[in-house]
Amino acid sequence: LKAIDPYFYKVFTQGIWGNKKNDSPFVFAYDPDKHNHRPALNTQEILYLSFDFNVDPICCSVIQLYDDHLDVIRLIKLANSDIYQLCDHIKSLYSRQSLMITGDATGKNRSALTKGNIHYYTVIKNELGVSSMQIKVPNVNPPIERNGLLVNGVLSQYDVRIHDIDAQALIYDFKNVRKRADGSIEKGNRDDPAQQADALDTFRYFCNTFMRPYINMI
Repeated sequence: LKAIDPYFYKVFTQGIWGNKKNDSPFVFAYDPDKHNHRPALNTQEILYLSFDFNVDPICCSVIQLYDDHLDVIRLIKLANSDIYQLCDHIKSLYSRQSLMITGDATGKNRSALTKGNIHYYTVIKNELGVSSMQIKVPNVNPPIERNGLLVNGVLSQYDVRIHDIDAQALIYDFKNVRKRADGSIEKGNRDDPAQQADALDTFRYFCNTFMRPYINMI
């Protein structure tokens, strides 16, 4: 049982308290024993920021990638907020870091939710003081099925360390977001936190942009 279903082994054999099991997880390669850590910010390394632009919540993953490991330092998740408040939050925490930006490709579209109807990445560029060379965003988001393979490949093949306090929102999504039969993410009900998947989306976008060269997708 331990080898076939570690969750059931912990709950029914070891008697460890558990929640209702996600029987169709989008992120099946997440393992708290392997991935939950307390990685510290390295002020000498680049800080990667990956954005998702929903208003409630608006999210950003704070990640470092160096020395053959990936550290999720923080998941910033702000309710009823906007890109300007999110940038202010980032500046208050990481004003002296060298930054690299990625996120949802649809953020390149002009939006009435920004001042002057400019797109989100222009706001980020202006508010965080980064150059165009520091913004790496694909023209379109890849198919979700392919992306799911990549995310699970990163978690299974790479040394990923997720801050178990400051990135709890990402851990929640890893545990609870469900995959539909067609391989897409179940997102029909925004009132259900397990169907928002905004924190997961930030990690997906980061993997799309920066992790494909490191992972064997065969």
